[in-house]
Amino acid sequence: MMPTFTTEVHRTARKQHKCTECHATIEPGEVYEYVSGLWDGDLNVFKTCIHCETARNFYVGDCDSKSLRDWDEGEFCFGQVCQDLIDFAGECPSGTGLKFGAYRHAVGIMKRRKAACTGGAA
Repeated sequence: MMPTFTTEVHRTARKQHKCTECHATIEPGEVYEYVSGLWDGDLNVFKTCIHCETARNFYVGDCDSKSLRDWDEGEFCFGQVCQDLIDFAGECPSGTGLKFGAYRHAVGIMKRRKAACTGGAA
């Protein structure tokens, strides 16, 4: 679904936040992406760590995610970039480097998610 409006800024955390994608803690002093907007009448806020933002940018840009989805659904869904990368890698032809890149980013998100759940380091 396409938002009615969005605002995207990069902020430096003054307190701890949780990444929408990997659920890892964004620590004070770290830069993160802050997106707010209106989707289907609901105001939402998404905070994304720099690692997951890089993974999403790979999916949207290098993998050309817009061609993989219906235009009405947008290029990606917040909180689902890891699965989007895995799905893309499963369908991507070998030899382009995109399959490896997609899996590399997905594994990074999964490692940070696991560390966030267990309290360990990523």
